[in-house]
Amino acid sequence: MRGEEAKAGSPAVDDQRLQALIDSLVENPKDEAAEREFWHLFCNLPGWVLLTTEEDARKATQDDRPDIQVQMFQDGDRALLPVFSSVERAKDVVAEHDLACVSMPPPAALAYMCGLRGRIDGFIVNPVPGKSGGFGHRLPDLCAFYRQERGVLPAGAIHCAIDHARNSKHPAAFFMVHEIIAGLEKIYVGVKDQGFAFVKEGEHLWLWAFSDAAMAVRACQQHEGLKMIEATPAELAERVEKAVAESEGRIKGVVLNHPENSMAIDMGLLKRAFETRG
Repeated sequence: MRGEEAKAGSPAVDDQRLQALIDSLVENPKDEAAEREFWHLFCNLPGWVLLTTEEDARKATQDDRPDIQVQMFQDGDRALLPVFSSVERAKDVVAEHDLACVSMPPPAALAYMCGLRGRIDGFIVNPVPGKSGGFGHRLPDLCAFYRQERGVLPAGAIHCAIDHARNSKHPAAFFMVHEIIAGLEKIYVGVKDQGFAFVKEGEHLWLWAFSDAAMAVRACQQHEGLKMIEATPAELAERVEKAVAESEGRIKGVVLNHPENSMAIDMGLLKRAFETRG
């Protein structure tokens, strides 16, 4: 991540075209060709620029994973995260509101933005309050467009990707989630009393697992005797297949991130994701 000081120079060549597309989409949001070109350019920018304080901008230049607070815009009842295609595009807003810029590579910015899930209703690109509108969308949709353009999603996008799969119910969206799962360095499996911890659904049981440590910690705090052990996604798949076979059908599989953002892992899709990753 880089603060404004480290991002000198002219905007990228595509930045002017991107702004022209934004202006066009503000006038005609249903222009599908313009929107396709917008997503292609936006997702392939060298950096996405967020607004923060001078202190947090300095922190971002010194820390690979800084804990920073970003500026949000209020649009009626909706909280929107402003994102700029270059520092130059953000300068009017920075000057007017005494803010600073942080430029992040798109994968890092996307993961950070998805961490704001539940706090924002969406994001808007290149807005200048009182002067010009920007083009915006919801975070789950951003994940789908980004994956279409870049072919992969960062691990931090998993919860928004699950939202997209749940909302769209499209097979490709569920596979997108399994691609993220397959690429995780660690996954957290619940154990209790020397055996697996389960989520019960009628007469069936689902192994209990989490994609991130924070959710795993919260689950442990809420259930006495629950512990989380680390595994790789491949190790989890092996354990699930063995548990399902030994249970003679009582264990159905594994549920991820229950109850905060639950999704059953499809072992067939996970195997496909492993194969895709090689």
